[in-house]
Amino acid sequence: MARKRPFRPWPLATLLAPVLLALTACIGARFVAEEACRYGGAPVSMADFARRPFGHAEQLADFRRTMPGVRPMTALSRKQKGKVDTLSDLRLPKGGKILLYRLPDGRDELIVASIRSPHVHLRNGVQVGQHRQLVGERIADLPPGDTINYRDEGPRLTRLIFGEGERLLKVEIIGVAR
Repeated sequence: MARKRPFRPWPLATLLAPVLLALTACIGARFVAEEACRYGGAPVSMADFARRPFGHAEQLADFRRTMPGVRPMTALSRKQKGKVDTLSDLRLPKGGKILLYRLPDGRDELIVASIRSPHVHLRNGVQVGQHRQLVGERIADLPPGDTINYRDEGPRLTRLIFGEGERLLKVEIIGVAR
């Protein structure tokens, strides 16, 4: 009776290792290229960042275009004397949300935004999870402190919260821009 040869997985591993290494390098290069494209290079002031934190108009159509996986969870409508008021609640990953108010003339106004996910890219490539030094390179006059509350002339408050390890934990935007 012939002896069976034991199975040795090393030939298979030597064939798959270069393929996996090349695939990992391609994926990593793609993320680096995306980040380089997203960040234009010139830092913005804190006032400009607070005025337009998302880098686009704060309309429901723009949020759908820049965040394709996010859809309004609830749209509350109320009619009164020929006008329709609508609130759109966009749910983001990790418990974040964006609340938009649609005026009767069709414009949207951002009421509240709470961003806790690194998948949401803000203006100049700022995103949750970045180190304070990197955020400081992208926002020119970033004030010191763990919690940065910035209020321009209008009623809007922009809050950047840094946590342990000087990482950006959360970005909150409260109030309507004027």
